[in-house]
Amino acid sequence: MVDMETILVEIEKNGRFPWKLFFLLGVNVIVQTQIVSKLLKLGAYLQREGGRITRQYGLSQQHFVVLKTIQELGCVSQKEIRSELLYEKSNISKAVSSLEHMKLICTHRSEEDGRIMFSEVTIEGERVIEACMKEFDSWNKEWLQDIPEQKLKEVSSLLQIFGRG
Repeated sequence: MVDMETILVEIEKNGRFPWKLFFLLGVNVIVQTQIVSKLLKLGAYLQREGGRITRQYGLSQQHFVVLKTIQELGCVSQKEIRSELLYEKSNISKAVSSLEHMKLICTHRSEEDGRIMFSEVTIEGERVIEACMKEFDSWNKEWLQDIPEQKLKEVSSLLQIFGRG
């Protein structure tokens, strides 16, 4: 029988989720459906709670995610943001336009290719990110306080795998 440790080792080795081993664990279609269903419910909850925090700073949750991604990637094109977040092109364009209008990012054209626009976080954007992240950290600590550190690490590993597809 395959155990969770074997799956985690396989993930580290190959960088992707070993679905064949997942099935060997005896995880059938019903359980897979339950996993997806629980992830969807959790996603809705996190989006609602994340939105509650970001709205205090005049941002939608999606705008905050784009802003934070720009901060993490540095001077970045919309194509790179789209690739990182898997959002539709129009959603990225609207978010970048809104964030620029709010003076949380600045944009400029590529010197090599004038069709490409790069975005960077402004000082005001950094301030908003820092304030939001303090609230997210506080909320996370309260929400996750009863879960042992090892379990949190396991969940984090699994979520990284699901994120890779």
